[in-house]
Amino acid sequence: MPLFPPGRRQWTGERLQVSIKPTPMFWPPRDWRKLTADQKLTAWRFVAMTLAREHRADTVKKERDVLDKYAMLALPGTAVASQPGEDIIIKARLSNYNLLKEICLRKLVGNEAQELVTMLEAATQSKPPNDLVKLLDNVPLRLSEDAKKDK
Repeated sequence: MPLFPPGRRQWTGERLQVSIKPTPMFWPPRDWRKLTADQKLTAWRFVAMTLAREHRADTVKKERDVLDKYAMLALPGTAVASQPGEDIIIKARLSNYNLLKEICLRKLVGNEAQELVTMLEAATQSKPPNDLVKLLDNVPLRLSEDAKKDK
């Protein structure tokens, strides 16, 4: 599982084919802006679980782990997935993500920021980016300063 969830994206452009098994799957869903927050969450859960199964993620035991791994597919306005409040691993992932977000927004700078990036880079270097992450390279990150807009 990731040290931090992949950055969420600005889904404004064309749909991308994210899966070919058992049939081609495209993201985001057609007319996704018309979906309710709960419908967006359901769609995200479905695509995340499908991709996890496609990539044989049989070691994944919790839904929250799968949603963290595929966080980049969460749509703006998606309902918050229920998560255990005491899960220290989830809290650590989200803390790492928020620190990286602060660096990207230039709210955290200097040696502390550089050291954090260096540590996280070193910890993730052994894993090459997967095909899905490469596919999303052209979809801009969603890093709004307003936390409500970045859900």
